[in-house]
Amino acid sequence: MRITKLIKVILINSLFLFFSIGLTLFVFPEIGIEAASDPPKLLIHSPQNSSKLNELNVSFNGTVINIESAIDDLKIFIYFDSNPEPIIINVYSENWTFVKELYDGTHVVKFELKDGQDIIGNQEISFFVVGAHGNYSTNTQACANCHNTHTASSGKGLNGGSASKKNASNMCMACHDGTTNAPIIDEFNQHNLHQQIDVEKGRIGSCTGCHDPHIDRTLENPFRLKEINCEACPEDKDSEIIINISHYRTLYYKKGDTAIGTADDYSFCFQCHNGVNSNIEQYYNSPAIITKSGHNVDAENESPLNGQMPCSDCHDTHGSSNIKALKKKLGDETRNDDFETSSNWSIADERNFCLKCHNGNTEMYGKNVTFSDKNLEGTSVSGHELDNNQACSDCHGDGSSEFLERSKSAAHAPIKGVAGPIPYLPPTPPPN
Repeated sequence: MRITKLIKVILINSLFLFFSIGLTLFVFPEIGIEAASDPPKLLIHSPQNSSKLNELNVSFNGTVINIESAIDDLKIFIYFDSNPEPIIINVYSENWTFVKELYDGTHVVKFELKDGQDIIGNQEISFFVVGAHGNYSTNTQACANCHNTHTASSGKGLNGGSASKKNASNMCMACHDGTTNAPIIDEFNQHNLHQQIDVEKGRIGSCTGCHDPHIDRTLENPFRLKEINCEACPEDKDSEIIINISHYRTLYYKKGDTAIGTADDYSFCFQCHNGVNSNIEQYYNSPAIITKSGHNVDAENESPLNGQMPCSDCHDTHGSSNIKALKKKLGDETRNDDFETSSNWSIADERNFCLKCHNGNTEMYGKNVTFSDKNLEGTSVSGHELDNNQACSDCHGDGSSEFLERSKSAAHAPIKGVAGPIPYLPPTPPPN
């Protein structure tokens, strides 16, 4: 019995030893497992967050590390302030750089790093830019651009002399004559109603009548328009007209990329064009007029416009070779054809003005401006033939007996379709 048990123990130990040696000699194939590589990462070196810059031409540079681990093409999408259109940089190497001209003031810039269509990283920085006019509260040296503390001949220390309207405008033109990136002297040298200074009629004449060089330029106020506009201030007690003009309103002017289309968006223009000069404001604040207006636009492009069109779509503030300060390039988009008027507003001028956009081909705010010689029932529409010489305002105006008044209403708030409650008027003879 003992011998049998001993033999069993020896056999079990032998088998255990055999399997142990076999397992030791047997080598399993090696399975290679690579360590996961880090994804690409965006680093921004300049400008730094919360920094203050003294140049309008801002240099941006940085690095993208681990670019070799990208699955697809790497791109950096860069969004400035509230602009939905980004600058796009294709990443071919680690370092990236570009230069962009910015206005003075605070800017918020968002960066997105994309691997193909996938966003794999994003950052946001903000910084302050001190521009040509400076910011006297943070950069007093910029004051020397226009002022000289010790040697200036005027009480305000202006380098150009006394602070008269003429000298103030000449000082502005020292840079805005084409020396910098905002040349306007050519417009000023043309027909300019705003150069005709007449306080009683609410007219203004100098650059500082509308602009304040000491305030920051912002997205909402890119042209440094005064919050209150006062060419001659209320201390002139003899002029009740001055006090009655809206000096104390906060004024705005918004273009098509920021305007909603209410009267408040264009209040800077309406401080004078509200009956003090010509009453254009009525076309922007009267619900009865706006409801029927063909210029009450619901934009289909990136514009937030959902109301009356901005003044600057048709008018040039600083001057024009056309009467009524009408632009040569009408509309919200740059176009090739020019609009030109005669010396007196005529029926031919009116038709030419309307047909520059209402031709079935031109787009305004993402919409094709339709024009047809037939209505929905297929009936011919009087005056819609291209070779017709009837005034558009005969049907689309406010029914005024005066051609110029009727034409003004049709230009700012043309009644959609046939004039509706306004009776049809026969073709209007040209004004004398």
